[in-house]
Amino acid sequence: MPANHNKSADTRSVQDVDLDKYLRVIEQSAELVMITDSRGTIEYVNKSFELATGFRHEEVTGKTPRILKSGLQDTQFYDRLWTTLLSGKAFCDIVINRRKNGNLYYEEKTITPLRDPNTKEITHFISTGRDITQQINTDSKLRQIVNFNPLTGLPNRFLLKERFERALLTADKYNKPLALVVMDLDRFHKVNDTFGHETGDLILKQLANRLRKLTSSESILAHLGSDVFSLVFETSGITGRIPDWIQTFFEVLTPPFVTDDKDIYCSAALGISLYPQDGADVSTMLRNAETAMYRAKKLGPNSYQFYTSDMNVHSVRQFEMESALRRALERDEFSLHYQPQIDTNSGVMTGIEALLRWESQKLGLMMPNEFIPLLEETGLILPVGEWVIDTACRDLSRWYNTAGATNLRVAVNLSALQFQDPDLLHIIKSAVQTCRLPPHALELEITESVVMQDQKHTIQQLKILNANGFRLAIDDFGTGYSSLSYLKHFPVHTLKLAQPFVHGLPEDPGDVAITRAVIALAHNLGLEVVAEGVETLAQFEFLKTEMCDFVQGYLWSKPLPGKELEAILSDGTSFCPSVWK
Repeated sequence: MPANHNKSADTRSVQDVDLDKYLRVIEQSAELVMITDSRGTIEYVNKSFELATGFRHEEVTGKTPRILKSGLQDTQFYDRLWTTLLSGKAFCDIVINRRKNGNLYYEEKTITPLRDPNTKEITHFISTGRDITQQINTDSKLRQIVNFNPLTGLPNRFLLKERFERALLTADKYNKPLALVVMDLDRFHKVNDTFGHETGDLILKQLANRLRKLTSSESILAHLGSDVFSLVFETSGITGRIPDWIQTFFEVLTPPFVTDDKDIYCSAALGISLYPQDGADVSTMLRNAETAMYRAKKLGPNSYQFYTSDMNVHSVRQFEMESALRRALERDEFSLHYQPQIDTNSGVMTGIEALLRWESQKLGLMMPNEFIPLLEETGLILPVGEWVIDTACRDLSRWYNTAGATNLRVAVNLSALQFQDPDLLHIIKSAVQTCRLPPHALELEITESVVMQDQKHTIQQLKILNANGFRLAIDDFGTGYSSLSYLKHFPVHTLKLAQPFVHGLPEDPGDVAITRAVIALAHNLGLEVVAEGVETLAQFEFLKTEMCDFVQGYLWSKPLPGKELEAILSDGTSFCPSVWK
C-alpha cells in the first residue's frame, strides 16, 4: 500500500509539473489568449492579451468578451460564430475589437470549443489570436477584406462609418443636410430556405448592381451585412420631395431577380434618419435609421418610415425587456399556467395546454404577446422552451402521483427555432424519461406557418417525433397558408381550430362553414379537433353538435397556476357540469 501511495503521489507530482509548464507557455505566448466558460464568462487572459487590449486580467475576469466589442460586425457575423462553435468546430476570422482606450484593433482570431472527455459537453472556449492592425494598415488586400463586403464588393459597415464621418464634417462646414437610408429585404430568409443560399447570393449581387446605378458618385452606398444595405446622400434641393425620391428605391425592386430559370420578386423596408435633426454622430444616425426600418417592417411590404423621437421610447422598452429576459431564467421569474381541454361528450378534462407567464422583478407582469416574440428574435426561446418542456413534464408527473390523473396529457407550444433545433428529440425524450412519463403524455403544438416553412424537413421531423411516441398537433389551423395536399402527409394527431373562427359561432355564416369544413377534413384524415377560445354556451353547443372532439376556453376555465389546477385534479371538481345533461 505505501508503495502504491508513493507511486500515485509521484504521478500527481509529474502532472502538476507538466500543468505548470503548460501554463507558463500560455502566459509567455506572443498570441493573445483568452479562456471562457461555456457561457462566455472570462476565466483567464495572458500577458499578450493585457498588452494588446490595455485591460488587466482582474478587469476582465468574470466579464464577457463583449467589453471588447467594436459594434462594427453585424449579427450575421456572430450568428456564424456561434453556429460554428456550437457544432463543435473551431471558428477562424478577422475580428475588429476595441482597446480599453477606445482605439480599434484587428485580431486574426481562432476560437476553439473544449469538451468534457466523459460527457462530451462543451465546457470552455479558448481564444487565440494575434494583433494584425499594422498589417491591415499597410496591406491593400487585407484592407479590401476588412473594408468591403466580399459578396457584393460594396463598402461594409466599418468603411461606411469612416466615410460617413467625413461626410458629416463636410456637411457641417457647408451647412448641407444629409439623409441616411437603411434598407432591409422582407422575409429574405425565405428565399434562402426555399431556393438555397447560392440563389440568395445571386439576388444580393443583382440588387447591389441596381443600387449602384441609382446612386451618384457623391452618395455613400454600403452593404451592412446579410440583406441590409444603406445609402447616405445630400438632400439639398429635394428635402420636400424625399418621399418621391425614396419611391425610386422601391422601383429598383420592381423587376424580378432572374436566377437560372426562376423569377423571384422581393420587397423591402426602409428607415430614414436626417442630419442634423436625427443625430449628431454616425452611430446615432445609424441606430435611428435602423429603428425606423424595423418600424417600417411592421407596416408590410415596401414600406418606409422616417425616424421620430418616440421610436426611441419603444426601442428603450425593447432593450429593457431583452436585458430582463436574459436574466429571467436564472432569477426564476417564469411560470406555467395550464388551461384545461375538455372532452365535448363526457365533460372530462383529458388534456391541458401549458402557457408561459413572466413576472419580471424589474418590469412587473409581462403579457405573452410582448415577450414571446422577443424570445424568438433573440434565440432565448431555445433555453426557455427547454425549461417549459421540463417543467410541464415535472408537473404532469407529480399530478399522476398526487391526483391519479394518469389519463391527462400536456400540450406545449414549439416555436420555429425549437422545431428546427437538432437537439429537439433529445430534449423531449430526456424530459419524459426523467419524469417517467409515457411519450404520448406530451403533445407538441406547432403552428401552421411553422409547419409550412420547409415541408420536406417538416415531414421528416414529424415522422421522427411520431415514431418516438409523441403526440403532434397543428395549432391555429386555418389562419396560415397550409396546402391541404401536404396535410395528408403530416403524421399529426390533432388540429386546433383557431380562435378567430370560434368567435363568430354560431351566428357568422363564414365561421360556421369554415368550422364544419375543418372538423370534416380532420375526421376524414383520422385526426381529432380541439376548438380554442370557447367562451359561450352557444359556441359550445354548436361545436358539440358538429362533433368537435375537445374544447378549451374561458367558458370552463382561464389558464390556471399549477397549484390551483392540482387542487381541482385532487378533489375531482368538474368544469361547468350543467353543460352535460
